[in-house]
Amino acid sequence: MDMNPASKKVTPSAAIPPPVASAMLPGPTAGVEREYRCYDTALMYSPLPWVARTLRSSFPRGAASRMVGGIFMKRTISIFFFVGTALFGLVPVRAAAQEVPTADMAIVSNTANVKHAHVGQQVSFTIVAINNGPDLVEVLAVTYTSVQNLQPVDEICDLGISADSPSCEYSTVQPGQARTTIVVAEIVDTGAKIASLTACVTALDPTNDPNGANNCATATLKIVGKR
Repeated sequence: MDMNPASKKVTPSAAIPPPVASAMLPGPTAGVEREYRCYDTALMYSPLPWVARTLRSSFPRGAASRMVGGIFMKRTISIFFFVGTALFGLVPVRAAAQEVPTADMAIVSNTANVKHAHVGQQVSFTIVAINNGPDLVEVLAVTYTSVQNLQPVDEICDLGISADSPSCEYSTVQPGQARTTIVVAEIVDTGAKIASLTACVTALDPTNDPNGANNCATATLKIVGKR
Protein backbone atom coordinates (compact mmCIF):
# COMPACT_ATOMS: atom_id res chain seq x y z
CA MET A 1 0.00 0.00 0.00
CA ASP A 2 1.35 3.42 -1.03
CA MET A 3 1.20 5.69 2.04
CA ASN A 4 2.69 8.72 0.25
CA PRO A 5 -0.11 11.21 -0.56
CA ALA A 6 2.09 13.03 -3.03
CA SER A 7 2.18 9.99 -5.30
CA LYS A 8 -1.59 10.15 -5.93
CA LYS A 9 -2.61 11.50 -9.32
CA VAL A 10 -5.35 14.08 -9.56
CA THR A 11 -7.78 13.46 -12.41
CA PRO A 12 -8.99 16.42 -14.50
CA SER A 13 -12.54 15.96 -13.17
CA ALA A 14 -11.28 16.65 -9.68
CA ALA A 15 -9.62 19.89 -10.66
CA ILE A 16 -10.90 23.02 -8.99
CA PRO A 17 -13.14 25.00 -11.39
CA PRO A 18 -11.91 28.46 -12.36
CA PRO A 19 -13.52 31.41 -10.62
CA VAL A 20 -16.60 32.88 -12.25
CA ALA A 21 -16.33 36.21 -14.02
CA SER A 22 -18.17 38.06 -11.27
CA ALA A 23 -15.54 36.99 -8.76
CA MET A 24 -12.94 38.83 -10.81
CA LEU A 25 -14.74 42.15 -10.22
CA PRO A 26 -14.73 42.66 -6.45
CA GLY A 27 -16.14 45.67 -4.65
CA PRO A 28 -17.22 48.78 -6.53
CA THR A 29 -16.05 47.44 -9.88
CA ALA A 30 -18.80 44.81 -9.89
CA GLY A 31 -21.36 47.56 -9.36
CA VAL A 32 -20.02 49.49 -12.32
CA GLU A 33 -20.25 46.34 -14.45
CA ARG A 34 -23.92 46.04 -13.55
CA GLU A 35 -24.45 49.70 -14.39
CA TYR A 36 -22.63 49.20 -17.69
CA ARG A 37 -25.06 46.43 -18.64
CA CYS A 38 -27.96 48.68 -17.69
CA TYR A 39 -26.59 51.38 -19.99
CA ASP A 40 -26.42 48.86 -22.83
CA THR A 41 -30.18 48.37 -22.48
CA ALA A 42 -30.92 52.04 -21.92
CA LEU A 43 -29.09 53.02 -25.10
CA MET A 44 -31.90 51.48 -27.12
CA TYR A 45 -34.26 54.11 -25.71
CA SER A 46 -31.87 57.05 -25.76
CA PRO A 47 -33.12 60.00 -27.83
CA LEU A 48 -29.58 60.38 -29.21
CA PRO A 49 -28.33 56.76 -29.51
CA TRP A 50 -25.56 57.49 -32.00
CA VAL A 51 -23.90 59.90 -29.56
CA ALA A 52 -24.20 57.42 -26.71
CA ARG A 53 -22.71 54.60 -28.78
CA THR A 54 -19.78 56.83 -29.78
CA LEU A 55 -19.07 57.67 -26.16
CA ARG A 56 -19.30 54.03 -25.11
CA SER A 57 -16.89 52.92 -27.85
CA SER A 58 -14.30 55.39 -26.52
CA PHE A 59 -13.82 53.21 -23.42
CA PRO A 60 -12.45 49.63 -23.74
CA ARG A 61 -14.35 47.00 -21.81
CA GLY A 62 -11.38 46.23 -19.59
CA ALA A 63 -11.97 46.09 -15.86
CA ALA A 64 -9.90 49.20 -15.08
CA SER A 65 -11.24 51.52 -17.76
CA ARG A 66 -14.75 50.14 -17.39
CA MET A 67 -15.14 51.77 -14.00
CA VAL A 68 -14.10 55.22 -15.28
CA GLY A 69 -16.04 54.84 -18.54
CA GLY A 70 -19.17 53.65 -16.76
CA ILE A 71 -19.22 56.59 -14.37
CA PHE A 72 -18.57 59.03 -17.21
CA MET A 73 -21.27 57.46 -19.37
CA LYS A 74 -23.79 57.57 -16.55
CA ARG A 75 -23.47 61.34 -16.33
CA THR A 76 -23.33 61.83 -20.11
CA ILE A 77 -26.35 59.63 -20.89
CA SER A 78 -28.36 61.35 -18.17
CA ILE A 79 -27.61 64.75 -19.70
CA PHE A 80 -28.41 63.66 -23.24
CA PHE A 81 -31.57 61.88 -22.12
CA PHE A 82 -32.78 65.02 -20.33
CA VAL A 83 -31.94 67.33 -23.23
CA GLY A 84 -33.34 64.93 -25.82
CA THR A 85 -36.59 64.53 -23.88
CA ALA A 86 -36.91 68.29 -23.54
CA LEU A 87 -36.33 68.85 -27.24
CA PHE A 88 -38.25 65.93 -28.73
CA GLY A 89 -40.73 64.87 -26.09
CA LEU A 90 -41.91 67.94 -24.23
CA VAL A 91 -41.92 70.61 -26.92
CA PRO A 92 -45.29 70.46 -28.76
CA VAL A 93 -45.15 70.30 -32.54
CA ARG A 94 -47.37 72.92 -34.13
CA ALA A 95 -49.68 71.69 -36.86
CA ALA A 96 -49.54 73.48 -40.17
CA ALA A 97 -52.11 76.27 -40.34
CA GLN A 98 -55.13 75.29 -42.41
CA GLU A 99 -56.00 77.82 -45.10
CA VAL A 100 -59.61 78.99 -44.99
CA PRO A 101 -61.22 78.84 -48.46
CA THR A 102 -62.80 81.89 -50.06
CA ALA A 103 -66.17 81.57 -51.77
CA ASP A 104 -68.83 84.12 -52.66
CA MET A 105 -72.09 82.32 -51.94
CA ALA A 106 -75.30 83.93 -53.14
CA ILE A 107 -79.04 83.44 -53.51
CA VAL A 108 -79.59 84.09 -57.21
CA SER A 109 -83.37 84.01 -56.99
CA ASN A 110 -86.25 83.25 -54.63
CA THR A 111 -89.53 83.15 -56.51
CA ALA A 112 -93.10 82.16 -55.60
CA ASN A 113 -95.07 80.27 -58.24
CA VAL A 114 -98.03 82.69 -57.87
CA LYS A 115 -98.41 86.40 -57.17
CA HIS A 116 -101.75 86.07 -55.37
CA ALA A 117 -103.05 83.28 -53.12
CA HIS A 118 -106.02 82.49 -50.90
CA VAL A 119 -105.85 81.38 -47.29
CA GLY A 120 -105.28 77.63 -47.21
CA GLN A 121 -103.67 77.60 -50.65
CA GLN A 122 -100.23 75.99 -51.03
CA VAL A 123 -97.51 78.06 -52.67
CA SER A 124 -94.14 76.82 -54.00
CA PHE A 125 -91.01 78.92 -53.55
CA THR A 126 -88.08 78.10 -55.84
CA ILE A 127 -84.73 79.12 -54.37
CA VAL A 128 -81.54 79.06 -56.47
CA ALA A 129 -78.19 79.30 -54.66
CA ILE A 130 -74.79 79.49 -56.32
CA ASN A 131 -71.12 79.34 -55.40
CA ASN A 132 -69.36 82.15 -57.25
CA GLY A 133 -65.95 80.90 -56.11
CA PRO A 134 -63.06 81.17 -56.33
CA ASP A 135 -62.86 78.10 -54.03
CA LEU A 136 -65.23 75.18 -53.59
CA VAL A 137 -67.60 74.97 -50.63
CA GLU A 138 -67.38 71.72 -48.70
CA VAL A 139 -70.97 71.88 -47.38
CA LEU A 140 -73.36 74.57 -48.61
CA ALA A 141 -76.65 74.99 -46.74
CA VAL A 142 -79.78 76.66 -48.14
CA THR A 143 -82.20 77.54 -45.33
CA TYR A 144 -85.51 79.36 -45.12
CA THR A 145 -84.90 81.61 -42.17
CA SER A 146 -88.15 83.56 -41.96
CA VAL A 147 -91.79 82.92 -42.98
CA GLN A 148 -94.61 85.41 -42.65
CA ASN A 149 -98.25 84.21 -42.75
CA LEU A 150 -97.11 80.86 -44.10
CA GLN A 151 -96.89 77.33 -42.74
CA PRO A 152 -94.11 75.25 -44.42
CA VAL A 153 -95.34 71.79 -45.37
CA ASP A 154 -92.54 70.40 -47.55
CA GLU A 155 -88.96 71.02 -48.68
CA ILE A 156 -87.43 69.45 -51.79
CA CYS A 157 -83.66 69.47 -52.20
CA ASP A 158 -81.69 69.34 -55.43
CA LEU A 159 -79.96 66.12 -56.59
CA GLY A 160 -82.41 63.98 -54.62
CA ILE A 161 -80.84 64.93 -51.29
CA SER A 162 -83.03 64.46 -48.24
CA ALA A 163 -84.01 67.70 -46.54
CA ASP A 164 -82.99 68.51 -43.00
CA SER A 165 -85.68 71.16 -42.59
CA PRO A 166 -85.44 74.05 -42.61
CA SER A 167 -82.24 73.38 -44.62
CA CYS A 168 -80.94 71.51 -47.61
CA GLU A 169 -77.24 70.68 -47.30
CA TYR A 170 -75.17 70.21 -50.45
CA SER A 171 -71.67 68.72 -50.35
CA THR A 172 -68.67 69.78 -52.46
CA VAL A 173 -70.18 72.64 -54.44
CA GLN A 174 -67.61 73.71 -57.03
CA PRO A 175 -67.20 77.32 -58.21
CA GLY A 176 -69.94 78.17 -60.69
CA GLN A 177 -72.27 75.39 -59.55
CA ALA A 178 -75.85 76.16 -58.48
CA ARG A 179 -78.32 74.24 -56.34
CA THR A 180 -82.12 74.56 -56.48
CA THR A 181 -84.31 74.15 -53.40
CA ILE A 182 -88.11 74.18 -53.39
CA VAL A 183 -90.15 75.05 -50.30
CA VAL A 184 -93.90 74.40 -50.26
CA ALA A 185 -95.90 76.45 -47.76
CA GLU A 186 -99.57 77.04 -47.01
CA ILE A 187 -101.13 80.48 -46.58
CA VAL A 188 -102.47 80.90 -43.04
CA ASP A 189 -105.25 83.24 -41.90
CA THR A 190 -103.80 86.02 -39.80
CA GLY A 191 -105.73 88.89 -41.33
CA ALA A 192 -102.60 90.03 -43.15
CA LYS A 193 -102.52 90.87 -46.84
CA ILE A 194 -98.91 89.86 -47.56
CA ALA A 195 -97.08 86.54 -47.18
CA SER A 196 -93.31 86.17 -47.50
CA LEU A 197 -90.48 83.66 -47.25
CA THR A 198 -86.79 84.52 -46.79
CA ALA A 199 -84.03 82.07 -47.70
CA CYS A 200 -80.29 82.32 -47.03
CA VAL A 201 -77.18 80.41 -48.09
CA THR A 202 -74.24 79.67 -45.80
CA ALA A 203 -71.24 77.35 -45.57
CA LEU A 204 -71.19 74.87 -42.71
CA ASP A 205 -67.37 74.81 -42.70
CA PRO A 206 -65.18 77.87 -42.06
CA THR A 207 -65.30 79.88 -45.30
CA ASN A 208 -64.42 83.45 -46.15
CA ASP A 209 -67.39 84.98 -47.99
CA PRO A 210 -66.27 88.32 -49.46
CA ASN A 211 -69.84 89.50 -50.13
CA GLY A 212 -72.39 88.76 -47.44
CA ALA A 213 -74.95 91.14 -48.89
CA ASN A 214 -76.12 88.60 -51.49
CA ASN A 215 -76.56 85.68 -49.10
CA CYS A 216 -80.32 86.13 -48.57
CA ALA A 217 -83.37 86.87 -50.68
CA THR A 218 -87.09 87.29 -49.90
CA ALA A 219 -90.12 86.34 -52.00
CA THR A 220 -93.53 87.94 -51.36
CA LEU A 221 -97.11 87.51 -52.59
CA LYS A 222 -100.53 88.98 -51.86
CA ILE A 223 -103.21 87.20 -49.86
CA VAL A 224 -106.60 87.68 -51.49
CA GLY A 225 -110.17 86.59 -50.80
CA LYS A 226 -111.13 83.93 -48.33
CA ARG A 227 -110.68 80.20 -47.97
